[in-house]
Amino acid sequence: MKKILQNKQKFIAIIMAPFLAIGGYGLADLYMTNKEDIKYYELVPKGSCKPVQKACEIEGRGLTLQVTFGSTPESGQLLPITVTSKDRLDDVALSVLSNGTESDAVGASHNELRTVWNTAPRLKTIGDSQSLVLRLAISEQGKMHLAEVPLDVSQ
Repeated sequence: MKKILQNKQKFIAIIMAPFLAIGGYGLADLYMTNKEDIKYYELVPKGSCKPVQKACEIEGRGLTLQVTFGSTPESGQLLPITVTSKDRLDDVALSVLSNGTESDAVGASHNELRTVWNTAPRLKTIGDSQSLVLRLAISEQGKMHLAEVPLDVSQ
């Protein structure tokens, strides 16, 4: 033991080892602790969304979308929809729910900057109540944004 204590490097190693072990354990714990993973963010309409007026604004955590409609909704017809964002979006998918019947979810084509997305889901049937809901799924910088926006089709 006396020889170990006479060598400076071994002496410092014996003194430092417990601190390094405790510090390493603490850092490993910090690294392995799960951070709160938010699966998605909710988008909400700003005001009412009327296809008759051709546009509505939807916003959520750090994201604002302008949704424009190419025509008024009619049964069995395509409903051209354009989603515009100031920020670059990774992907956009949407569907339209009409009286409990959902159109097929469709992806969208985009411009070069990935800020303007165009798509046209086919509406199945629009009943007398004219209750339509636009369902949006937006992927942006690894975050998922979801929205269910009631569409007001009254004149």
